[in-house]
Amino acid sequence: DEIGGKLGENLKTFADQGRQCYRLATMKTDIPLPFTLKDLAYEGYDFALANAFAQKYELKQFLSRLPVALKKGAPAPASLTSKTVASFKDIPLSSPLGLALDIDFDEYHDAPLAGIAVSLGEEVYYETREDLLKDAALQAALKDPVIAKNVYDGKATIYGLSREKIAIKGIQNDLLLAAYLMDSSVNSDPALVYSSFGIDIDLKDESEGLLESGHPAGTSRMAYYANHLVDKLTKSLQSVDAYKLYHDVEMPLMVVLAEMEIEGFPLHADKLKEFGKVFEEKKEAAAKEVYALAGHEVNLNSPKQLADLLYGEMKLAGPKDQSTSIEALSALQDENPIIEKILTYRKYAKLMGTYIDGLLPHIKADGKIHSYFNQAQTSTGRLSSSSPNLQNISAQDEEAKQIRQAFYYDDPSMGLLSLDYGQIELRIMAALSHCQAYIDVFASDRDVHTETAKKIFHTDEVTPLMRRRAKAVNFAIIYGTTDFGLAEQIGGTRQEAREIIKNFYLSYPEVGQFLNETTHDAETKGYVTTMFGRRRYLREVNDPNYAKREAARRAALNAPVQGSAADLIKIAMVQIHDFLIKNQCKTRLVLQIHDELIFAGPLDELKALEPKLADLMTHAVDLPVKLTVEPGLGKSWYDAKD
Repeated sequence: DEIGGKLGENLKTFADQGRQCYRLATMKTDIPLPFTLKDLAYEGYDFALANAFAQKYELKQFLSRLPVALKKGAPAPASLTSKTVASFKDIPLSSPLGLALDIDFDEYHDAPLAGIAVSLGEEVYYETREDLLKDAALQAALKDPVIAKNVYDGKATIYGLSREKIAIKGIQNDLLLAAYLMDSSVNSDPALVYSSFGIDIDLKDESEGLLESGHPAGTSRMAYYANHLVDKLTKSLQSVDAYKLYHDVEMPLMVVLAEMEIEGFPLHADKLKEFGKVFEEKKEAAAKEVYALAGHEVNLNSPKQLADLLYGEMKLAGPKDQSTSIEALSALQDENPIIEKILTYRKYAKLMGTYIDGLLPHIKADGKIHSYFNQAQTSTGRLSSSSPNLQNISAQDEEAKQIRQAFYYDDPSMGLLSLDYGQIELRIMAALSHCQAYIDVFASDRDVHTETAKKIFHTDEVTPLMRRRAKAVNFAIIYGTTDFGLAEQIGGTRQEAREIIKNFYLSYPEVGQFLNETTHDAETKGYVTTMFGRRRYLREVNDPNYAKREAARRAALNAPVQGSAADLIKIAMVQIHDFLIKNQCKTRLVLQIHDELIFAGPLDELKALEPKLADLMTHAVDLPVKLTVEPGLGKSWYDAKD
């Protein structure tokens, strides 16, 4: 009553509302709570869940920005101090050693080596490259196979030291490979790999001057924990049934791949440029034909200008989004002859970009390309190659295949042997599903596509069209293709495709049962496995989003087959490498492309070795299905595959 004016009036008018607001804004402290203060303590984040979140939403930098100190179960960061030394002459080097190169692991073929860190028990030492090259004691220890070494990336370590003419032997554990086997979605970045083990190596904590290089403190932490994480590494791998795969396959394969990278593959720039000249002429000829039909020049590399030409000026009835993609233009080929010329231009532009401009920069001073064979990158366990990607060289397009003529040795006595698994994924499917009818087809060397056609079309007279459709369904089953996808492949209706798939499962019921069990495993366990125990996690298999869920389920169907095929060829590579070394052969494994192995050596030795190497490949693993290998021998890669 003592407050007058508008304020007093409002207080009287809204008194009840004011009291209610006061009550709502007051923290109540007399409510019994169903938890204690201790229950609210933050215990850290789960790396597996954080990683799944990052992968789902493609957050490239998210994991690297998460503080490892807040990770669930992460130990308090140890205050490691490393001592920089000029020599290990007076420091006893005994097994096991933790090692880490101070190098850019993304570019270890060419990146400068700043130094090396060595962990001995609780002591860590750092030595610069200049001192390493003069240090006989450390070099002798690196070469000694009896002294066990634990490293971050064995392949990069072998290659990086080989550039300094230092051979390293005795690598026992590789953190990168272990992390990859535990979860193939973990990015192969040192900080993230160590983070997956609960360790923050923090390579970015060292402020360097303009004239300084290297990360001695971070590299020392890498070496220290490479040694001190071995027990955790072993237990973690055993917990996901991957230790045998790690110890018997991936670790020995790492050495094989390192030697392949060091060896390289010969590629003749002059021969490559000859092909480039032909491709460029054909590209320019196609461009001129486009200009003539259009009535003026247009930038054929500009989607907008091309769309304006085709859908604006020429009024072609294209898609609503006016796409100029290969698929969109291919659908318009009958509309106007200009489309064919544009597609021809694109073909030769792609050949130039992929095979000429894409390969020439990678030829080193020794006349070879030294591709990276990525062992810890794909989700299925397959190897990939990069810088350059040799898996890009088409085996289908005849003009692209010609490029392989540029891969050969100058020495006339040297040649190349190609050994390629035949229909390996279909055979693996037969083995995994224990489908006797499928197994019998391969055992009797009958054509699997013809036999499938007989069953699904209920006839002994198989036409070429029937065989093509049967081939499509054989692979559609492996890749989880829908009836809609199969209909597009065979040029039929969804009803036809659905009937073909139904008849396939009636003919090979065990395959259908295996695929159903695989989908069930993915949905209930969150992962599927290969016949050798490799896991592929599929976190979106129960996603509410239909497209994501179905993509994950298709991946689940394919992963055991493709992953088992990948494991099989890896096992064969290890066995063949051991055989060649044991028998002191001059022949070496130089390339792996999908299901194909390529060997380089004296032509007479290659010819003599061909049956034995093929036998090693077909009997690398004891399977219920017959495996075959298609051989090819020649002076160039083209000759070996033609």
